[in-house]
Amino acid sequence: MFFDGRIMLNPENRIGQLKNILSEENLTREYSYVLAELGRGSPVVAVSAATHGDEELGVKIISDLKNRLQVRGGTIRLFVANPPALMRGVRFITEDLIRGYPGIPGKQG
Repeated sequence: MFFDGRIMLNPENRIGQLKNILSEENLTREYSYVLAELGRGSPVVAVSAATHGDEELGVKIISDLKNRLQVRGGTIRLFVANPPALMRGVRFITEDLIRGYPGIPGKQG
């Protein structure tokens, strides 16, 4: 499956388009949630979208993956990381989530 830059959400109707991809209930969550869990067993791979709320293309991609991907071994979890920022179309609400991932022990950034 190939995605290119032409898959974009129309800014004038982005909320309506997001509601077509995700349920309204999921868009109003205040925390990350699993959109789909495909397959079973190990290894488990997580694919996140919307860690930054202004990056909407990932939501379209994981939605398409949910409907098209066939897992032959292991588990793939597709999840939306930051629904509140996604709904507002902003990078983050109070804290940039990408800065919370582990890095090199003893180093910042």
